[in-house]
Amino acid sequence: MRNHLPFREKTELFLITEAGNILAEDHGTYLMFPGGGIDGHETERQSSAIRELQEETHMTVNGVLTPLCTVSWIWFPEWANNAKRQERYAEFQGERVHMFCGSAQPVQGIWHISEDTWKNTEGLSPEECLEKLIRYAQQDHSNTYAYRIAQQAAIRTACALAWRPLHTDTVDTR
Repeated sequence: MRNHLPFREKTELFLITEAGNILAEDHGTYLMFPGGGIDGHETERQSSAIRELQEETHMTVNGVLTPLCTVSWIWFPEWANNAKRQERYAEFQGERVHMFCGSAQPVQGIWHISEDTWKNTEGLSPEECLEKLIRYAQQDHSNTYAYRIAQQAAIRTACALAWRPLHTDTVDTR
């Protein structure tokens, strides 16, 4: 019974870069935001989020990291489309995502390049980020609906906290 499995605890960051963009990677069918699994030994979600940010992007939080919300969603069989996801699908019923927002800046120094290192940390304009998130969500499984709505709210909140105006007249929010 999958409903007796725990949720995988993870973090996701919605950060404004120095250029005024949202730190995100476009993977063609979904957007990736910095963050990741909370290791079993980690007790602080914010520490986990900052660790993942630095590991993936070689950037750090500039100032305060603001907690936004936590949203859970249940994985569906098609989600487990590779070996790593199949292993997780057997262990967890879905994800409990702890969302944060703030601003980011590059970390000084030399960093190890790993397979998880982002290739592009320029990010996307908030308008482009929202447009793609909404477009990709229209093709997504219904289990992700609340998660995608929370992501949209997180992008808007990050912009508001950074006093970055959104040009929403160019974004179709259907």
